[in-house]
Amino acid sequence: MKQTVIAVVFLTALLLAVQAFALEHTYYPTPGDLEDLPHANYYEWGVDVSMFAGLNIYEVELKLISISNWDENANHLYMHLLDDAALGVTKYGDSDNDFIDAFLGAGPLIADFQDMNGPFVHQTLNYKFSMIDALVDSVNLYRANNVIAIGFDPDCHFYNCGIELKVKGEPTNAVEHASWGRIKALYRQ
Repeated sequence: MKQTVIAVVFLTALLLAVQAFALEHTYYPTPGDLEDLPHANYYEWGVDVSMFAGLNIYEVELKLISISNWDENANHLYMHLLDDAALGVTKYGDSDNDFIDAFLGAGPLIADFQDMNGPFVHQTLNYKFSMIDALVDSVNLYRANNVIAIGFDPDCHFYNCGIELKVKGEPTNAVEHASWGRIKALYRQ
């Protein structure tokens, strides 16, 4: 019995120590809603992830809070992981009236969100990169310059109440398939 108690205390202490080295941080663009994502613009958002230097990023979550389309048409909001971008938000003019993805070929597609519910139906979108083919692996490759970059191309107007990017990392020696972060990510799904 005494050995069992000691083993449980040891395992608990070990799990707490591993968790102490894990890091989680949430980032917000400026402006927080990217100007309600108007059709006339597209955006690159470069996020400084230097605090994760030396850590493996095992999860990234992109959240768009209370988003709605300005009308009932099948409009598109293209979102891509980009290889690089300047830190902060960079806005570009989009004079194209067609539904053409400004970031096509520039990086992996996170989502092509289409909303035909109109302006009165709001929803929160949550994209977990671990659930999208090889996207977390791409994040770890792309962040060599300590930047994670996301591209947003709204082909029509999308009202929203904010955008956030949550990044989770752990020590690089914990990247085996049974790492603590991967176990937590799988458990939460």
